Amino acid sequence: MTAPATDRVPLPRVAARCDFCGGQRRQPLLSPMLDDEDVESLPAAFRAERFQFVRCLDCGLVYLAERPDPRDLELYYPADYKCFQSYAERGAIMRLLAGLLARAKLRQIRALLPPGSRRLLDYGCGSGTWLGELRRLGCDLEMIGTDLFEGPLAGLRAQGIAAYRCDEESLLDHVAPGSVGVVHLFHVIEHVPSPKRTLARLREALAPGGVILGQTPNCASLGCRFWGELWNQWHAPHHFVVFDHATLRRHAESAGLEVVSVSNSLSSATQWAQSLLRWAARRRGRAFRATAEPLYPPLILAFLPLTALEWALGHTCHMDFVLRRPAGGC
Repeated sequence: MTAPATDRVPLPRVAARCDFCGGQRRQPLLSPMLDDEDVESLPAAFRAERFQFVRCLDCGLVYLAERPDPRDLELYYPADYKCFQSYAERGAIMRLLAGLLARAKLRQIRALLPPGSRRLLDYGCGSGTWLGELRRLGCDLEMIGTDLFEGPLAGLRAQGIAAYRCDEESLLDHVAPGSVGVVHLFHVIEHVPSPKRTLARLREALAPGGVILGQTPNCASLGCRFWGELWNQWHAPHHFVVFDHATLRRHAESAGLEVVSVSNSLSSATQWAQSLLRWAARRRGRAFRATAEPLYPPLILAFLPLTALEWALGHTCHMDFVLRRPAGGC
């Protein structure tokens, strides 16, 4: 793990309102949570910090009531943060699964790319893992990656792919409005301070008929209900908003996007595996190592049949979504 800056103390937290309706009436959803996943990389003063998810009583959105000050966020996203890690470094099983998923992504991108557009934007790309996988498979689109943090972008630039440090406020400084055919938004929308604002800005970046392909956790899933506060996708304080099908649709429509589909995903097996490993780590009184847990890759395969059952009975821990800027929209 990255060595923590031991003398740092947390800045005052930022109180949040509901991102959809702006309401302040809310009820606690779970007990306040520790960030037990990244604890070894945090300064000592941060390790006892607890964060609480609440549900808006006016519209039902689930969100983090208080968030770290933006100046503290870098501590929660160190250079070895799990989502910045290359699948090439995670062993044979993870390389195989990543390759299969990348092939499915490429087929979907080619099918949904609007006529006349050749630009693919990976918003919140981290180290550019997925852009690298797509290029390896022969994707010849113009690729652009953006992320809030500068560190992980170096690897993407080394591959000759354009990469910019920006958020939704500065995105259009790097990407011309109406120029993007497909936005890849893979496990990003739950991390941003205002998903509603981010989706609206991505709509501006899209060409008419362009689409957002994404995936995000689903707090109405059977896995979430089963694991409760041990569910791996709470991931406080990294996740600011956790959607279900209805709240995601509402957010997208309020941003002027057409909801093409919101569907279940077999990748939810990863969350059954990590939730079990989190439970086991707590039972043994040790730190939870997330994707670095040795049993994580084989457990993903072991949980695929259960995930198929979860799919058949209701909602999976992850939901895939396709959102489109209307072809006639301005």
